[in-house]
Formats: sequence, C-alpha cells, structure tokens
Amino acid sequence: MFTRLIPHLAVQSIYEIDLDELKSRGVKGIITDLDNTLVGARDPIATPELVAWLDRVRDFGLEVVILSNNNMTRVSAFAKPIGIPFIHAARKPASKAFRKALEVLGLPAERTVVIGDQMLTDVLGGKRMGLYTILVVPIAPADEGVMTRVNRKIERFALARLRKKSSRYGNGSSRSRSLGSGRLRPPLLCMEIPGYGIVFRIMEGNNALSGFGSRASERKDAKELNDVHTPYSASCGAIDI
Repeated sequence: MFTRLIPHLAVQSIYEIDLDELKSRGVKGIITDLDNTLVGARDPIATPELVAWLDRVRDFGLEVVILSNNNMTRVSAFAKPIGIPFIHAARKPASKAFRKALEVLGLPAERTVVIGDQMLTDVLGGKRMGLYTILVVPIAPADEGVMTRVNRKIERFALARLRKKSSRYGNGSSRSRSLGSGRLRPPLLCMEIPGYGIVFRIMEGNNALSGFGSRASERKDAKELNDVHTPYSASCGAIDI
C-alpha cells in the first residue's frame, strides 16, 4: 500500500516541470493543488511568477483545474481573478473529487497529470485514479495546518518503511539473485524525495519481483515501484532529481 504514496515524478517546484515532456506524452490537462503547491498557504493571490507560468501552460495547450481541500472562500478568491476553474472542499484523496476534476477538464485520466505537495492527498488520490502524479516541495511548510503536519509524519513513516524494505535486498544479499537464473539482478534505481531527505532503493526490471518476495502483496509493491520515474544511479547516494 505504501508504494501508492510514491509519485511518478518529484521536483522542487512547478517551475521545474518539463512542459515539453508533458506535451510529448500526450498530456492535455493538469489537476493541481493550491496551498503550498502554486503559492504559499497564506498567500492570498497568484504571484507574477505563477501568472507567467500559467500563461506558458496555456500556450502549450494544457487545461488547468485547481483541486483543493480548502474552503470556498480561500479557493475562489485565489482562482477567480486568474480565470481557473476550481473544486473546493475536495476531501482528497477521495476519488470522487478527482473524477469531478476530470469532468471539468473533459479529459480521460491518461491525458491528465496531478500536481501537489502531499503524498497522502495528491499522490495517493491521483494514483488511485490512474493519473500520472508529480510531487513538489511545499512552498511554505511553516504555514501548514495541524492536519497537514500529521500527514507529513505519516508520509515520513511510509517512506521509512519502503526504504527499510528495499534495503533488505542489497547487492550483497542472496535475495538479490533472480529466481532460478542464478544471475545477479540489474543495478538499483535510487530516488530522493525533495524536502524529505530520504533516499531508498528501488529494484529495476522484472527481477524486482524476486527481490520483494513471492507473496502477491510484495509482487504488487515491486510492480508499483517499477512504475516510478526516477533518474538512474549505480549507487544509492543522494541525487538530484
């Protein structure tokens, strides 16, 4: 289950997202969180930098909808001046809100990405709907509310569990060999989630199935981890992504 909290892509901010790549993937729409994703949680309006970025997004032919757990007053006051449709009180990660966002965009899940700063709401909700998920570092963590701080603790616990699980099968472990083949599995993928300072190893290719064990739940974990888009590294030191 914890693997559903791992985004397909993790970047420092929305400004690092490669819009050319999204377009080449056939992406037509963006479902984005508001607080600490587009602006700080206490910033009432869009910054000039954000307005310029949204203009670029539109130039690429991408539609945008804001999906926020915040209230009507906050979300509408932010979204209406910049002409972006929005859904407030979304109760993410509930699937109903993401389905509604797709309806607003008029797009299927495979043509849409989710951007947000929380694994438990944005990433989990997006992956449950089959959406490509992009995690950004929260802009102003000091301004986060109580529930968000609780979510952060759960996220760190989940990542620590994944890191522990993957580290059990290092290159020196007998479990690192493919079942029945006697060959060492390919090198590991390493991923760092910006803002969390956690690096964990992800087994690459079909051999991940043997590394994670034979139980159905472990095979599912391995498959989901293999779907994560991460830079390649021969070692598991901290890397920029």
